[in-house]
This record gives sequence, C-alpha cells and structure tokens, in this order.
Amino acid sequence: MITSEFKIISQSVPPRFDGFVIAHVSDLHNREFDGELIGKTSLVNPDIIVITGDMIHREDETDAAEKFALGAVQLAPVYYVTGNHEKVLSCYPAFADRLTSSTSGRWRIASMIESRSARLRSVVASP
Repeated sequence: MITSEFKIISQSVPPRFDGFVIAHVSDLHNREFDGELIGKTSLVNPDIIVITGDMIHREDETDAAEKFALGAVQLAPVYYVTGNHEKVLSCYPAFADRLTSSTSGRWRIASMIESRSARLRSVVASP
C-alpha cells in the first residue's frame, strides 16, 4: 500500500475548499488490508473519499471490497467511478446494488469514463 499527501495551492480553488481533504483510493482489486486502509483513511479525516476504479478483480470475489466500502461510508461520503474490471464482470451490478442499498445515500457511483483524449489544465501540487 502506497500513501501520499499533496497540498493543492491554486487561485482557481474557491476559498470554501480551504482545508478540504479528499482521500483518493484506487485499484483495490478486492485485496484485504486487515483494516489498515480504513485506519489510514480515517487518520486524514477526509471530507470526501473518491475511489477510482477496480475495487473488484474477479467474478464473485467482492467481500473485501464491500467491507472497505461499508467502512469508508462511515468516515465520509464516497464517490466511486468504476474501472475496467467492473465494466466486464457480471457480478458488478449486484455488487453495486448491495452497496447503494446498504449505505444510506453516502455511496455515489458514476459510470466508467470512456477512454478518449481530453485537454486538462494543470494544477501545481506541492507535497
């Protein structure tokens, strides 16, 4: 597990986001971290948690991902964008339904963003 912390300094960020903390989690692939991931996420006291794809890895292996998701929504609202693994697994719709129905609206799912080129403005990040 790799953790990094970045502070974004930009005049483009509205003042109401001063001190706003986003915990970004990616590519869990249904791995079990024995509570360490929830613990580290909790320590940063996030305002939101963003999960960017590949929570699950194989058909019908969703237990660790569900456990993390249910713990994460206790810390902050969670926004989840599906990854390429979820896109092709037939177990994904049931996984998504279980999380959506058991998290009292604190779990938001966005469909996988299709691959296409886009121009993004850079933001300078300083650790």
